[in-house]
Amino acid sequence: MIRKKAKLAYITNDSSRKATYKKRNKGLMKRMSELSTLCGINACAIMYSPYESQLELKKHCKDNQEKEMTLVMFNNICGKWVIHGFNFRDINDLN
Repeated sequence: MIRKKAKLAYITNDSSRKATYKKRNKGLMKRMSELSTLCGINACAIMYSPYESQLELKKHCKDNQEKEMTLVMFNNICGKWVIHGFNFRDINDLN
């Protein structure tokens, strides 16, 4: 099936431009993940968004930090006391 060539132009409608950006960003991230899985390599994409003030990498780091602290708290409840390898900020977050 042959696709028609799309004309590239600036999208003047703000909400439409933002929606298009999010769709394309999601598609690119999916392709990057697939490429990483199929080839067995680590992949990284750096994308700047005028719609988001925080970098995506920082969001993932924050989410990972919260999950790690939750896991440490769960292990402590179960009796597996493991607190080594954390810095002062991590220990403070646990409090």
